[in-house]
Amino acid sequence: MKSRHLRLLALLALSLAALAACSDAIYSTIETEKKTATNTLSQTLSVFGIAVSPAQTYYVAAGAIFKGVLSGTTVSWIPNASDSTRPWNPPGLLCNAMALYGTNLFGGFVAQDGTPSLYMSSASPYSFNSGATSLATASAGEQVTMLGATAANLFVGGATLSGNNYVYQLDYSSSPGSVAWTTALFPETILGAPGLAYPLVGVANLGTTYWTASGSTLYTSTGLPTFTAVTAQSWGTINGVFADSANNRVFVVTKSNGIYYSTDGGSTWPSHIGADVVGTATVGYLTVAGPVDSGGDKYLVGSDGFGYYTLSISAGTMSRFGDSTIALYSASVSHIALDGANVLLGTNSKGLWRAVFDGTGALASGQSWINE
Repeated sequence: MKSRHLRLLALLALSLAALAACSDAIYSTIETEKKTATNTLSQTLSVFGIAVSPAQTYYVAAGAIFKGVLSGTTVSWIPNASDSTRPWNPPGLLCNAMALYGTNLFGGFVAQDGTPSLYMSSASPYSFNSGATSLATASAGEQVTMLGATAANLFVGGATLSGNNYVYQLDYSSSPGSVAWTTALFPETILGAPGLAYPLVGVANLGTTYWTASGSTLYTSTGLPTFTAVTAQSWGTINGVFADSANNRVFVVTKSNGIYYSTDGGSTWPSHIGADVVGTATVGYLTVAGPVDSGGDKYLVGSDGFGYYTLSISAGTMSRFGDSTIALYSASVSHIALDGANVLLGTNSKGLWRAVFDGTGALASGQSWINE
């Protein structure tokens, strides 16, 4: 089943492995993470989600959930070497998706036997270990593979097994505490039975207009729950979508065709930056976040194995992060979170990175990337 496509999606990798084969090796890896040096995360973590709430307080989903608090230039992390529990996870479950919606933190989890679950924690500090609410998903046995929060809705990308195939769907709720989910955003009459063949790779919105993507198709909705395909471009395989409401911009991140973006809220798609070529390799891209400068011009783009790039709207170009002496240079950057001037990069198998940026969209003077 489209193994290359699924491998590029760090968010989905753990959930599919757990559904299909739930090996003890996964759990051994997570147990090992608890033995790292105090207040230091493993440099081999794969990050499935980052939430910032409140400022300078971070929740990182990497199988186990790690909570970190920034004080000065140092983040203190729990769990750590002196903590033998997993205080932010439900007992026996691994987190493979996470999103902050309003004042609630949501987590998608999987048990060693493959049983999926969705939880909501409604009070900071957020803990799914105690006091969390278990929420029903739309379908029995549905594995949560993507959580996406917008201003008005929480979206859940789910996978169910149908024979030897995975079937993907998107559900949403405007009042997630009620556990009432709309179940047919992609009815069979639009996309064909029994559902989507590829995972959903995120949700973005500007006001009442929403975007999501599956495979090589971008979908939009101006009146939930119905989504329709956007045919403005031949996108190629899409790895992510991002919207910047302050500047009315929408970005489509692709596996091999670079970055497409609209500067008029998705009405037209005239802007495109082709994929970089490093040696003989065409760079694939996984995520976009920003802007990271005071002028609203520069964004960070996570790549699949080539670190991150800085995208300039005014120049219409991307430039690669150039420090080849650290592991971030060759990392797959799958998640980017902004906390004021602090930028956090979540990678596939190369840990979590943090740095301080200045108002120009570059690393602040004297700053460098820290592998947390």
